Parts: sequence; structure tokens; C-alpha cells
Amino acid sequence: MTATWRATQKANRRAALIRSAAHLFAERGFAAVSTG
Repeated sequence: MTATWRATQKANRRAALIRSAAHLFAERGFAAVSTG
């Protein structure tokens, strides 16, 4: 049961990171993100 919860938390964290990255990408544009 704990392992499943852990996996869910990990997936949620990953989704949140992807979402915030996508937001930054949209906000700053491709060039700003890809050049660091």
C-alpha cells in the first residue's frame, strides 16, 4: 500500500514539474528556454 502511495506522489510531483516547466516555456518562449 505504501509503495503505491509513494508511486502516486512521485507521479504527482513529476506532473507538477512538467506543468511548471510548460508554463515557463510558454511564458519565455522557445529560445529563452532552450539556451538556458
